[in-house]
Amino acid sequence: MRPTGWTRSLAAALASTLVLTSTGITVLSAFPQKSEAAAAKPTPAFSLFEQRLQKPSSLGLAQATLVNRISQIR
Repeated sequence: MRPTGWTRSLAAALASTLVLTSTGITVLSAFPQKSEAAAAKPTPAFSLFEQRLQKPSSLGLAQATLVNRISQIR
């Protein structure tokens, strides 16, 4: 079966879409975006919460820290 003009046009359109999409993804991945949350330093309350999460025996204290200092955790 020989390709028709319509088939060739469709193949060319799909190929150009694929090239443009992959080029856009490559360009966007070359410039990583920093989120605001990743750039922010943790607060002392959050650091304390994380420390208490590390030990299974202090999970109750971690929960209490979270409940009592939620306004300080950003």
